[in-house]
Amino acid sequence: DYERGDCLEFVVYDYDKGSAADLLGKASLDFGDFDREGGFEGDLRLKECGSGHASTLKVRVEILPPLVEDAPPVSVPGGRLKVTMLSATGLRAADWALRGGGSSDPFCTCELQGKPDMKVE
Repeated sequence: DYERGDCLEFVVYDYDKGSAADLLGKASLDFGDFDREGGFEGDLRLKECGSGHASTLKVRVEILPPLVEDAPPVSVPGGRLKVTMLSATGLRAADWALRGGGSSDPFCTCELQGKPDMKVE
């Protein structure tokens, strides 16, 4: 239920089996950056990603028109939103090992701001 004006919120977590996921970073994307011809593809700088980390999330957001001829490439009633989370870089190691340093098992969520029922992983 995307409506023109909705912003996207991205959250990157570290998956932990048997415990709560650790936050690796957050980013948001204003509708004006993707609700236009060509959509958006690029890097978003993550906030709350740990001191000294310059973490980014690469995403692609496209507005898919309703299934009617000659629909414009921006949001209209009946249109759909396609969000692809492509990659993340510079993430902190949230899992530590005695040998070989640490790592993370990252996953990302995307939610329409203020609409928690419109969330994808």
